[in-house]
Amino acid sequence: MQATFKALVIAASLFASSSPLLALTIDTNPNPNSVVLVQELTSGFSVHYPKFCPVSSGSFPVRCHRKGYHFNVGTWSKKADVISINGKRYLAQWIAALPEGLYAYTEAEVGAKLFRITNSTIVAFIKPGTIITNYTFENKSSMHVNDQQEEITIALKRKYGKIIEQMRFSTLHIKNVECDEGQWNSSDQLCKLKFSFKHNGANPPEPFIGDDHNSLTSGPDK
Repeated sequence: MQATFKALVIAASLFASSSPLLALTIDTNPNPNSVVLVQELTSGFSVHYPKFCPVSSGSFPVRCHRKGYHFNVGTWSKKADVISINGKRYLAQWIAALPEGLYAYTEAEVGAKLFRITNSTIVAFIKPGTIITNYTFENKSSMHVNDQQEEITIALKRKYGKIIEQMRFSTLHIKNVECDEGQWNSSDQLCKLKFSFKHNGANPPEPFIGDDHNSLTSGPDK
């Protein structure tokens, strides 16, 4: 029986202990309406952190180690964005030290896996065929891409980081999942996501593979 994988996007506030910590889940069911708010928490950052990354409020930045790879979590910013996914609204927290993206963590029966949404790519352990529609940022003040667009502007980047095109999309269709099985065992893999866009313009870009783990914040420990 296949495990049901879910992606948790963490939204946190550092202002006061009474501020809620919100988590949303992107279910890997291909149903495009499968994004739901699952839980509201009121204390502790470590609740939804990976088991190999024991952190707590006030301990940022941290470096997490697992199987010879490290993940520099960075520091939380104090401003959260409102994200609309498939017409439902959620809070999500930008990480100040990593202005390109958001962090989240997939959880399944086998444990925790790294998941990241950035303004250039999405890297996750998500079932092929998953469809995410109408991914927008509502709080324009803390966006790191074109904040005048109603839909998020994607800066498509090649591996060396050069921006090759900026675009808007209406539908993100996950085509395939590729895993680096040389570094992770079958139950604990960091996967790359291959996806394509339904482009709003006349000439949609070719599908491309998201950044590999070396171009994220992870890499082999020296």
